[in-house]
Amino acid sequence: MPGRERASVPLQPPDLARERRLAEVRWRFSLAPSAQVRAWLCHPQRCIELPHNWGRSDALTGLDAGQPLWFRFRLAPRAEPQPVGAIELIVEYR
Repeated sequence: MPGRERASVPLQPPDLARERRLAEVRWRFSLAPSAQVRAWLCHPQRCIELPHNWGRSDALTGLDAGQPLWFRFRLAPRAEPQPVGAIELIVEYR
């Protein structure tokens, strides 16, 4: 519904990520070209707004890589519902 947020299922890190720190994240998800949807990638300590449906960021650098990450989406007011699909997340950690 317009103005309401929806979240993806939390993406659990592999056991190898425990006691490591995030370095860079890369994401991709599919939306209709005309979709009026805002998106964020979230960690329990912080969310970053995603300017496009694909990209990379180091804005979460230093956060605990052993924590789940998830996407949040918000439909613009008076916009038609839009499916979000093919969510992909690649996490680099050290």
